[in-house]
Amino acid sequence: MKNLLLAAIFLVGITLWTCKKPKVNNTPVNADLKAAFNYKIGTYWIYKDSISGDVDSFFVTGNTPSTNVNSGAGYSLDAIQIFISEYNINPVLANSIYNWQFLYQSAMFDIVLMNSKNNHKMFLSPLINYPFSDSFNACSSCDLNNTDSFSKVLSISSSYSIGGNIFSNVAVVNHIAAHTNASPNLYSYYSDLFFICPSAGIIKMRLNHPDDSLYRVWEIQKWNIVK
Repeated sequence: MKNLLLAAIFLVGITLWTCKKPKVNNTPVNADLKAAFNYKIGTYWIYKDSISGDVDSFFVTGNTPSTNVNSGAGYSLDAIQIFISEYNINPVLANSIYNWQFLYQSAMFDIVLMNSKNNHKMFLSPLINYPFSDSFNACSSCDLNNTDSFSKVLSISSSYSIGGNIFSNVAVVNHIAAHTNASPNLYSYYSDLFFICPSAGIIKMRLNHPDDSLYRVWEIQKWNIVK
């Protein structure tokens, strides 16, 4: 009887061990990145093009956190996706042509820019790391399938002035794509500059997109940040 009891206990132990779920290592969104750039609905930025004088508004339309679990590979990855629409104020356009997505994974600040008129997409992954660094560091489980070809952090400044406003801790990053065999829905070439700070986000950007005959130098005029 004792042997039967021991055998039963052994079998139960084996069953529990085999049914135990494999350990999954989670990669959260960096706490500093989340604190600085996790924009909620109500956030907006107003930019003026220093070339044409046009004024555009950019506003957050959605904020979606998610977790991608790959139990077979033994990891899960937290992400936050911020949806942003761009509308022309001067001249007034009824529909948004450009839609932006900010994607946060680990310490990576990524961007997807979509032109709905020409069905063009631009992938910046990562746009930059935060806390800012002069080199790019990507987590092993992050999605980098559509990253652009060339990227470089040009500078990280303690202060930068735009229109009388002084911004602290400003990183300037250059992203360039030159796809020799780009599919029709990708920008075949672009060379953009982004000026980014934790207090206001992207405070200036130079967009050079020959595929869409787009050349802008947006400089921030007003902003409202909701986190």
